[in-house]
Amino acid sequence: MEEKRFVFRESGMTDRYQQLVQFVQTHFPDHVDRLQMISGDASFRRYFRAQTAAQALIIMDAPAPMEDVAKFKRLDEALLCSGVRVPQILASDLARGFLAIEDLGDVLLSHVLGSEPTVWYEQALALLPTLRNLTQFTELPMFDSAFVQRELGIFTEWFVGQHLSIVLTPAQQQLLGDTFALLERAVLGQPQVAMHRDFHSRNLMVMPDAQLAVIDFQDAVVGPICYDAVSLLRDCYVRWPDHAVAQWRTVFFQQLQSQGWYEANEQAHQQFVRDFDFTARGCASVCTELAMKAMILAAGRGERMRPLTDHLPKPLLRLGDRSLIEHHITRLVAAGITDIVINHAWLGELIERMLGDGSRYGCRLSYSPEGAVGLETAGGIQRALPLLGDKPFWVINGDIWTDFPLSADIELASDTLAHLVLVNNPAQHPSGDFGLHQGVVLPTASQQWTFSGIGLYRPKLFESLAPGVHKLAPLLRAAMATQQVTGVAIGHWFDRSMGKSFESAGGFGGLGRQDDVQQGLFTYSTFAVMGHLAKADGVVTAAHIDRAMAFMQQLGLTAAQQKEAQQAFREGKSADYPLLDQLQKLRQVYRWRQDLLQLFLEIQISMAYVDGMLSQREASVLRQVASQLGFSELRLQLLCGRFEAEARFASRQQAKTNSDALGDAYQLLGVTADCSDHELKKAYKKQMSQHHPDKLVSQGLPAEMMELAKQKSQQIQAAYELIKQHRGKA
Repeated sequence: MEEKRFVFRESGMTDRYQQLVQFVQTHFPDHVDRLQMISGDASFRRYFRAQTAAQALIIMDAPAPMEDVAKFKRLDEALLCSGVRVPQILASDLARGFLAIEDLGDVLLSHVLGSEPTVWYEQALALLPTLRNLTQFTELPMFDSAFVQRELGIFTEWFVGQHLSIVLTPAQQQLLGDTFALLERAVLGQPQVAMHRDFHSRNLMVMPDAQLAVIDFQDAVVGPICYDAVSLLRDCYVRWPDHAVAQWRTVFFQQLQSQGWYEANEQAHQQFVRDFDFTARGCASVCTELAMKAMILAAGRGERMRPLTDHLPKPLLRLGDRSLIEHHITRLVAAGITDIVINHAWLGELIERMLGDGSRYGCRLSYSPEGAVGLETAGGIQRALPLLGDKPFWVINGDIWTDFPLSADIELASDTLAHLVLVNNPAQHPSGDFGLHQGVVLPTASQQWTFSGIGLYRPKLFESLAPGVHKLAPLLRAAMATQQVTGVAIGHWFDRSMGKSFESAGGFGGLGRQDDVQQGLFTYSTFAVMGHLAKADGVVTAAHIDRAMAFMQQLGLTAAQQKEAQQAFREGKSADYPLLDQLQKLRQVYRWRQDLLQLFLEIQISMAYVDGMLSQREASVLRQVASQLGFSELRLQLLCGRFEAEARFASRQQAKTNSDALGDAYQLLGVTADCSDHELKKAYKKQMSQHHPDKLVSQGLPAEMMELAKQKSQQIQAAYELIKQHRGKA
């Protein structure tokens, strides 16, 4: 019999991947044609599609102890007994964390909401009574007071403390505490039922018979009856006008009323609306519209690039070391735009499989499928409006290359509907598209420019369009007639259809490597700031130099790289070294990659502690570093304490003094010895997520620092294992 080969390749062929291949071959021998990674999610899980002779199936890779596969299996079986459509489990290896499950396809509810959203939402809401039957077949955790407080605490710790770096005054803490107490009472005062807890458009699959199936249900709990409906209608991925949400909320209320949860009177209706709104404000993952969004147009057929595009969508054609669309995603993320919508048509499923949910790029990707043909530019944007929200958004053609500085901070004038990026007319389009006079775009002018495919738009420009095929130019020309289109002209732009002329200009390797520049900045800054810290007390000791050299060797730097690192270290030692300017540059580039900035700060802490203690001057420099990178002094103190514990833990592990190391292990994970098992596991997963090598590299960590990230992860793993071992014996 012919041996089957796996097409998917993973660099280094890790032990984990080898186990995955072995699992598939054991349970599906002789039948697997290929194994392809399709996505990961916000946890440690990864998903692969395996194609057998008879069917496609999904392989879930959920490594223990980070994920609980047995719990997923138990809930899956209970949901099937409840009458909820979920993927069936075809094979399992609970000890190693592998499941083979039914492949439900690629069509999410979010993909079809552009047409007849009311029909789909009514069908989704109709699933909730069946889902509530779950407690008849299995026990679920309670969404109790402690649970609510943990959920609300994320706002204080991560948004206020980490993201905004705000230290609340006692009065502000009191106000926030009173608000949380009000929200808690409103949530816990509702009827308590089985709930999914992530019941939104990306966790509902559209089946071939147009029925909905439920996925990602492993966090189900018993909680407030409005929670799942709020997650669906105030979706964090899709935004609808308030009047539409109110209409669907009424449908949900009538459903609850008919089942006896609320009485049939106006007072009961007002109480329901209050329950719904307080749940939205207090707990459910809802759309907040805090940041600007962008849309990448990827629905073109690519006729001029055939035969290359016969089997690959045009935006997936490679430019240097990655595809064009990945260049756009990277630049958008670097500009602080991390909520991105991609439309697609021809071979669109390949785009979704390749890019996934965007987590490895440091962003959130949503998709707007248009069928096999596509809806033209304006029609595609109109269809995607529910995903784009009600604020101005960038749109960029997926098949161009540009160095135009996209920004999340630009604002349109109140009467402006569009802001276009124009370029010099290329040889194949000498007449151009539009004129430009004092920043206002005109239909024609004495000097014409070509529209680059990059624009900033208000949703209002497209709201009058009926669903269907629409070109963009007529809309723009109508807005130009009332001077509601502004613009700017730039130079660098490349249309992917220009093939031969681009090759003659230097080929696919000739363009700038933005990631290389960013990673070079990270490495240079690391050693320069280390040098500055080493000189903080006036004298660079042999211990400082040894630490820097050991760090270079730890990173596996080449001889040439070591010379560059040594030069950066020397520059940092200079009395007039512009420390604050350098840190501001670093934060500007990595401002949306908090985990990387924290790793940078942790490296500097290790240099400051090279002699086992922290001097006042070293502490002063560390405070400057932390402040410039957006970390509070409290956070710095926490990281210093954790570093001390990590150093003691490593030393005691080598000496095999586990009893002494136990306290350090707790401190390393950021918890106390009296924490619950749940709190311990949550802290462990948080630490592993922050220091996961693959995640940090995807965010821009230089490859040479991968070993450092691995060692940090191993320390965290060892601390967790020691605590678990101790608790098992207790």
